[in-house]
Amino acid sequence: NGNYDGGLGIVASGSIAVNNLTALDNAHADGVTLDNQAGGAGVTLTGTNTVSGSFGHGLVIRSTGAVSATRLTADGNNVHGLYITGPAASITLTCGSFTGNGSRGIYAVTDGLLRLIGVVSSGNAIANSLTYGDLDVVRNCPL
Repeated sequence: NGNYDGGLGIVASGSIAVNNLTALDNAHADGVTLDNQAGGAGVTLTGTNTVSGSFGHGLVIRSTGAVSATRLTADGNNVHGLYITGPAASITLTCGSFTGNGSRGIYAVTDGLLRLIGVVSSGNAIANSLTYGDLDVVRNCPL
């Protein structure tokens, strides 16, 4: 939190699993970057995860595997709240908040299905979401 040049950065060739992540008010870069696009495995965020107030994107995920995030808050970032690119598999976001960002709440590129379950994306400067791929939305958060 409060880092001068961004928050957490992970580059891996295998799967990435994160639980109860907090990255707040990081300057001059993104709050968190999770990158395993070279390995083909997925990215999973469980627990309660907050990436807010970053100078760049809140959370950047670069992966060719499936992406799943539960209870993710990415509010008040200077660019996108959540930026996901490269997944050939599906993206599932469950019970998340992506509000008040300087660009979009969610920017997602996938060849698979983007599934939003109980996700709020509103009040973002450019648009609430931009997706490339099929979209499935369930309004209520089951958690």
